[in-house]
Amino acid sequence: MNSNWKARKESAKHAGAATFVGIYYLRSFTVLAQIGVFWLSSKDNFFPSADVQMSMLSSCSAIIAGLYGITMAGFTFFLSRMDAMILSDSTVNYVASSLKDKFRALIWCITVNVSVTLFISIALMYIPMSKELSESFLYRLFFNEFVLFFLSSIGLIMVYSMIVINPNSIQSEAEKLKKKISKPDAQPGNAAQFLSSYAALENTCTNLLPPSVVAQLRRDKGNRFGAILSLLQEQETLDKKTLDKITTVHHYYACAVNCKTMQVSRQMCTLTMELLAQICREDQDRNASM
Repeated sequence: MNSNWKARKESAKHAGAATFVGIYYLRSFTVLAQIGVFWLSSKDNFFPSADVQMSMLSSCSAIIAGLYGITMAGFTFFLSRMDAMILSDSTVNYVASSLKDKFRALIWCITVNVSVTLFISIALMYIPMSKELSESFLYRLFFNEFVLFFLSSIGLIMVYSMIVINPNSIQSEAEKLKKKISKPDAQPGNAAQFLSSYAALENTCTNLLPPSVVAQLRRDKGNRFGAILSLLQEQETLDKKTLDKITTVHHYYACAVNCKTMQVSRQMCTLTMELLAQICREDQDRNASM
């Protein structure tokens, strides 16, 4: 199984509760906004004149199209920056994958809003303007929907811009993911002991593969433990349950070393040592039976 896919799957699983809360507030905002649009559309005295309407349609469409182009260029630069960080530091892979998934979701929301905005603006520009049409509730509704989607697109682009320029985005995301994997204990674990146990666990798992295979992987992929775990799963050297636990420890380590402060939970310290003892015992039994 591809290690990047596993990282994204783990991130999505841990982010389930946060996504539910976000969807709840988004739906609430959407309902309130639509109520406001229908109410405003029923008030014909609030509706602008035909000249103002055409000016708003053309100006807003040009503004949102330009902002969308700049946003997509910035998103391309952001992906390149994340990929460069992953190449230079393998521990960033899990955290960066989670960040990229969140930004992709935000870009999709921006794309949908901008597309609807431009579609409505083109449709309204093609409709011949008349006094009867401007007094129509349906026409006012579509025009107000255009304004709503335009403002929503501006708001989403502003949110994206504020998040993407955050210099501590990796640290913040690592903190969130670390807490979702293992909540901090009342008495934290020993960080030095965790790092030592993790290093021993990584070396033990690596030694389960032939040295020539490990050398080839490191020459082509660098020192990436995720690639070792993927190969161990493909070879069925360890059972799936054990590999899932090792992957969790690996992700927790990636988060811990990228946080501002090095703090670990006692639960992960204990799990790492238990996995290390289990794999060593299974390896000894395997060698004894050969």
